[in-house]
Amino acid sequence: MKNTDFSVRQGDVLLFNLSAVAEKFNTDLAGAAKMFNADLSSMTTIMSPDADKGHIVAHSETGHDHALNSDTGTITLTREVTKPNDTEVDIDLKDMLAIIDNTARLDHYRDNHKHETVALGSGTWLVRPQRVAGTVIEGVQKARKAAD
Repeated sequence: MKNTDFSVRQGDVLLFNLSAVAEKFNTDLAGAAKMFNADLSSMTTIMSPDADKGHIVAHSETGHDHALNSDTGTITLTREVTKPNDTEVDIDLKDMLAIIDNTARLDHYRDNHKHETVALGSGTWLVRPQRVAGTVIEGVQKARKAAD
């Protein structure tokens, strides 16, 4: 198992420990989030864990999931507010905020070609699904999900 207290990428998802970033750069969590162009005030939608996998933070186009789990603590996961005209892809691309009070694992649910489990330290983590530049619509370039 890989350990991290600062940042990690596992396939389709990136995680940044905003608590560690804030401490390193002598700022608050909102300031740390701004370094990643994220707005904490928009992350208010509480996400319930899946009964079998835990807090799913990324779905892949090949049908596997990345999820946060903890055997010894609590995870609170929130997502950016969903707008009425958001598509399923729009929702899958929204940033999330994971508050981990003890330690947690980032697990990869796939039968083969599995990513290594990552142990995460406590703190407030920015969870960002991988995205790439997509189509330009009305002069604005839209993001799309990255494909493996």
